[in-house]
Amino acid sequence: MYRKNWKVILCFELFFKLTLAAILLPLANVCLDVILKISGFSYLTTENAVKFLFSPLTLLVILVFLILWATISMVDLSAVVYAMDQSRQGIKVQVWDITRFAIKNALSAWKTEFSSVSIIVMMLLPLLKLGALLGVLGTFSVSEFILDVYDENRVAFLAILGAIALIVILMIRWIYAFHYYTLEGASCIEAVKKSAKLSKGKRLTDNLVMLLTQVGFAIGYFLVLVVFLWIASGVARILGRWFETSKVTGPALFVAVLLALILEGALSAPISFGMISVLYYRRKKEAGEEIVHLPMEAEISTEKLRHYRRRYGLFGGLILAASVGVGYLVTTGMINPKAENIHAAEVTAHRGASGDFPENTMAAFRGAVDLGADWIELDVQQTKDRQVIVMHDTNTKRTAGLDANTWELTYDEIAKLDAGNGERIPLLTEVIEFAKENNIRLNIEIKPTKYDKNLEKDVVDIVRGYDFADNCLVASQSYKSVEAVKAYDPGITTLFVMSLAYGDITSFKAADHYSVKSTFITKALTARVHAEGKQIFAWTVNKESSINKMLDKNVDSVITNNVATARKCVELNRYGGLLSKYVRFLFNAGN
Repeated sequence: MYRKNWKVILCFELFFKLTLAAILLPLANVCLDVILKISGFSYLTTENAVKFLFSPLTLLVILVFLILWATISMVDLSAVVYAMDQSRQGIKVQVWDITRFAIKNALSAWKTEFSSVSIIVMMLLPLLKLGALLGVLGTFSVSEFILDVYDENRVAFLAILGAIALIVILMIRWIYAFHYYTLEGASCIEAVKKSAKLSKGKRLTDNLVMLLTQVGFAIGYFLVLVVFLWIASGVARILGRWFETSKVTGPALFVAVLLALILEGALSAPISFGMISVLYYRRKKEAGEEIVHLPMEAEISTEKLRHYRRRYGLFGGLILAASVGVGYLVTTGMINPKAENIHAAEVTAHRGASGDFPENTMAAFRGAVDLGADWIELDVQQTKDRQVIVMHDTNTKRTAGLDANTWELTYDEIAKLDAGNGERIPLLTEVIEFAKENNIRLNIEIKPTKYDKNLEKDVVDIVRGYDFADNCLVASQSYKSVEAVKAYDPGITTLFVMSLAYGDITSFKAADHYSVKSTFITKALTARVHAEGKQIFAWTVNKESSINKMLDKNVDSVITNNVATARKCVELNRYGGLLSKYVRFLFNAGN
């Protein structure tokens, strides 16, 4: 039955799913951000997920999306029913034939029995999408999110799981209802009764066939994904001879996973519902029922056919480009929900790319950008003439060779010093200008001394003066400095840097987020910080094993001198469970 129109089904599914991705992914992201803002959630985690999901606004949006999903699913299933029916008659159809019928069938349900038909469709979906769901859960760390939810509320979780299992089992009775509705024009109630009658005595067999179909689909998806990742690892290694490894690893993995997900999205409906179509016709034949076919669509003239091909080809190309673009933005985190188990951790270059360049210099900051850092961490102090410079030590001896304190020198004197390899000590204003030009965020750590004159105020004024508040954090190991920043400008995002973390660190109310020495970071601490809607940065981790430990503990950012290694670890940890281990193995095998 697939033989006649399988190419057309695949083209329709790719076109349809890519169109949806290009439209719905940005829409879902905007909706999530709006709900978070209105509901007062600054950050979504496993600890506050239940409260967020049951807020009135979230429930309303979920209802709207369920209605939208039911309509979309109806179009999807209608397309498969139509294509399979035409194939059985030996009729070759075109993509626009399928599209036209599928939309028309879904719209007719809206006019008559949308609520009833949509319930049937929504109950069918767990049966049809089980293999796809297993694939997605195995690819990303969503599976870890589900385990966290299970640990938080086992009774509710098992109740929901039981309800889904019950729906799947009961749905076998109604498995052919949509065919009766679409092919024979039966009412929803009549379609359900006819399906129950047709499946009687065959439900165990039908259950087994559908289960094996989903298991086979999940296995097939993983095999395809593994092959794509294997190819991606080879391509990344080849490109790594000419480009920085951290720059090619992420895109190579992204393309591999994106291609696998596109295939998964395109094939899940035709494979699963196509199998139901095969069973439907077989059961009808066994029961001696008349098989009712849909009429063939009117033929389109050759000239009109060419016109349609040009139009759909152009539109399809635009949709493909938009979908890949949106997929890239979502995957790389540029458009990304703020959920700890959805987005990957970020990389903060400690004093710039200080493992490769003199620390806190423009060379180190340029290196951080080139190596793919998300943030640059830098230290600021005040000079004798009240200029804010970028430097870690209060004394210039270690980095610039002059045994003098920063508060004893004017900026003109400091500007003449060599901070390494001919680099000079920059002003904070210079670094902010650089950051704006290169679209990178700054973690500005204040190093207060008793000689300062309103250093916190000066830093905030500079940040505000350059309209950079939304792209930076103002940090300090001195909680007094953090309080001073917050008191002067509550709108500035603050970060409390901690060498020791014991007990309830979330009691520091002036701190919006926390930067904690990696030694003291545990999963429990991360969960506690996330429960408050705050983030946790881990400092300073440079070895691959240490970075991976922090990523496993769900930190939001790793602060490192070794940006290239951290970037690679973050990319390889973007996936969950065994797949993450496989990806790490592939990319480390050739090193």
